Amino acid sequence: MPLAALYGYNTVARENELPAGIWVLIVLASFGLLLTVGFTLLSVCRNFRRLTSRLDEGGYAVPPFKWQLARTICAFPVSICGLAYSCLFFPAAAVALELVIAIIASVVVGSLTHYMLDALGPAPLPARLIQRLPKKRWWCASCCGGFNDALPQLGLCLSKKEHRLQLSDLRIAFMLVSTFIWVFILLSSWQTASSMVVLGYEKVDGWCRAKTLLEGTSTNTTITILAITSTLVGGAGLSIIANGVTMALGEDRDDIEKRCNIAAKAGAGSIYLNLPLLKVLIGLIPWTYEAPTVSVAVTTAHERGPDGSWTTSGTTLECPIYDKEVMVPLIYCTLVCLLMAYTTFTNGRLYREHDWEQTQAEEALLQVEVGNSEETSDDSD
Repeated sequence: MPLAALYGYNTVARENELPAGIWVLIVLASFGLLLTVGFTLLSVCRNFRRLTSRLDEGGYAVPPFKWQLARTICAFPVSICGLAYSCLFFPAAAVALELVIAIIASVVVGSLTHYMLDALGPAPLPARLIQRLPKKRWWCASCCGGFNDALPQLGLCLSKKEHRLQLSDLRIAFMLVSTFIWVFILLSSWQTASSMVVLGYEKVDGWCRAKTLLEGTSTNTTITILAITSTLVGGAGLSIIANGVTMALGEDRDDIEKRCNIAAKAGAGSIYLNLPLLKVLIGLIPWTYEAPTVSVAVTTAHERGPDGSWTTSGTTLECPIYDKEVMVPLIYCTLVCLLMAYTTFTNGRLYREHDWEQTQAEEALLQVEVGNSEETSDDSD
């Protein structure tokens, strides 16, 4: 069923004819929304007093940048969940709401990337922290001694041999994450624009479809390839940043007490990177319903009368509502609600001590300087 033909339709008004599978999706999405709201409120209430006291103790007028990043990462999932939940009741708005979801998810990914890099402290701390990292083929897969399982082909040009992680590597990784953000938003914008330009409707093999300017197998194939590639590119950049920061702060050791949990936070954030790939995989699920249907009027001819009036004639198509074009967004939005519930629960455990990053960076730098002094004394002996 073309989404443009469903404007004015909502599942609540026709609840008596909803298939059982749609009710299952609504129940699951409702469960995810309740958990997301609950975990978010719990996190806000728990951290509000703590944040206020730390602002007073530190003499801050407003929260520092890294605290604002953490608040964005923790607060935005509830907005994404609310938008996804609305799609289940207003299918016609699914494409537009998915664009907003893509924008908000991209903001979270960008905030998470800045948050991890900010954990290294201000310049020149990042350069001094990573100079002691071991030589590895960072951009290769884990089986080759690297950390880039998402797109190990980059190792052929960026890690031909073992090398220390450089600031340039972090810049490239940041650029890859930025590429994912732009591609994710542009793909969602493309799909929104194509759904708005409808030239007509037709019924083929019992299913209705819309005639658009941007239809075609090549267009769908291009969108699929870009969606998969963007996930891999973003995952490659995030993994390099996460592992580099984790090792620079010494979190790969067991004896460290205070942890930023960079690796765990990156794992939770990777959910957003997989959203384009998730929708591609959902499109492979053959889940449709031939009933209920909705009537769609299609004009086939029109004549102009001598007095300037118009006479039109056409036909009415009985279109099944829950075909693949409608079911894919419904399944996608249901899974997004559940994933946001998991994300808010994970964030509530991870983002508690926002002032540890600077202290941990300084402690890691102290260990680097101690190591350098020990090497110098050994060389002098």
